[in-house]
Amino acid sequence: MLEIKIGLREMDKRFRAEGWAGRQPGTSLHHEEIRNRTVGIIGYGHIGKEIAKRAAAFDMRIIAIRRSQQDAVTPLDWIGTADQLDKLLSESDFVVVACDMNEETIGMIDAPQIAKMKPSGIIINVARGRIIAEEALYNALKNKKIGGAVLDVWYNYIGNDQEEVSPSNLPFEQLDNVILSAHESASAPEQVERRWKFVAENICRVTDGETAKNIVFVGREEAAD
Repeated sequence: MLEIKIGLREMDKRFRAEGWAGRQPGTSLHHEEIRNRTVGIIGYGHIGKEIAKRAAAFDMRIIAIRRSQQDAVTPLDWIGTADQLDKLLSESDFVVVACDMNEETIGMIDAPQIAKMKPSGIIINVARGRIIAEEALYNALKNKKIGGAVLDVWYNYIGNDQEEVSPSNLPFEQLDNVILSAHESASAPEQVERRWKFVAENICRVTDGETAKNIVFVGREEAAD
């Protein structure tokens, strides 16, 4: 959110090339704030809650949807279910996709849903690529129907039998209103360490006769606490 609104990379590039260029500090380039903007989180699980925590630090308005209804608690302004997706899209300055991918969520954001977004709206996908319809997203970005996108997840991945493949079937890399990354938003060493620590602690819970955390029951709506 910060990078796509403030444009630090562009500032750096311009200053390296031009220096002051006769401009006084603060007069050459103006950018937007994210304070008081609305962020809509699709999928209010562990990741969604961490996103909300960080957005609250910037005094953002936070709304969310999840599979089952729950009461809105701090820092949420409101929380609903999937049938309120259009409402979330229309109110949000930033839409963060953080839900899991399943039969219900594949393609849940297609052209009709993208059309509900603000013309200045930014969509951020840290979940799975196929949750957003590839062609619909590309066309909306190419034709400037929305403000931009930040994409960390993709439609094609390399595998053991395939050393190289294009991440998308469409040339997102040619668009100037997209920030791209190679599914690396969770690649910080500290995060990896926390992950393995949690796995080890969960194994200890089971061996001690306790219930493991974050159990997922296939076919059921919610994971266990």
